Amino acid sequence: MENEKKLITKYFLILVFLAILIFWMMAFREQITNLRRLSSDREQAQETLSALEATQETLATQVALAESGGFAEEDAREKLKWIQEGDQRIGIIPGEGTPIIPTPTPRATAEPVSNFQVWWELFVGTTP
Repeated sequence: MENEKKLITKYFLILVFLAILIFWMMAFREQITNLRRLSSDREQAQETLSALEATQETLATQVALAESGGFAEEDAREKLKWIQEGDQRIGIIPGEGTPIIPTPTPRATAEPVSNFQVWWELFVGTTP
């Protein structure tokens, strides 16, 4: 009888140990999952940070250029084709007898008809 109690106690302790081991493994698995998720979030945050730093550097360069007086003058002269007082504007005029080639006007293209519309008109006889 006493041998049975020792055996039952032994099985009970093994069962308790296995239950604790299983719960510990579940908690460990959850921690590993959290670690992977947080590592992924950290990598994404680092990529976003590096992209934002590059954008900040580009914008700082553009601000420095815009604050300089030469940038506004260069932009006005080259892109907007403005001139200052005292400048002489030079325009290219074609010589005598040079044929003037008109710019062609684009033609309107017809919209493609879908297969559904074709079949609808075939069977029903009206447009959908």
